[in-house]
Amino acid sequence: MKSQKNKTVSVSVSLKDYNLDTIRYAAYASSGAAHVFIRLDGPGAAVADFTPAGAATGKAIAAAFRAELADEKLREAVTDNNRELREFLVMKALAPGKKPEPASDSCLTAEQEKELEDLIAQVESEIKKDARSGRQRDPLGITKTWEDKYAGKKTRRK
Repeated sequence: MKSQKNKTVSVSVSLKDYNLDTIRYAAYASSGAAHVFIRLDGPGAAVADFTPAGAATGKAIAAAFRAELADEKLREAVTDNNRELREFLVMKALAPGKKPEPASDSCLTAEQEKELEDLIAQVESEIKKDARSGRQRDPLGITKTWEDKYAGKKTRRK
């Protein structure tokens, strides 16, 4: 940050950390207290020049801009993460009869999905087999009610 004679405050922002849209939105949010001019400063940086329009100081404007940059970066991340949800909701609102294709969120390969389906089928068949034979496996007594588990025990009184 450097200050010039006409009270213009320049804030340099790395383009590796923030894209130009993020810088522009943050500058716009800070433009109520100052006039803003954004320019590129080489291939890896942008500079936002703030000329105070009122009683605000250059340091206060620069601090508000930096805080707004961090907030805008978070907004951008949230927007990117929720893009598919927004598209789904808009499609559902505009075309209620049409069902959008759900995105696969399993992150499994086709081979892994087949293996998982085979395991599920195996477990389901074992459960059906046990149910048909009338045999229930419960070595820890999890399915017993409290009354069944503690009906024969007497509590000691102090």
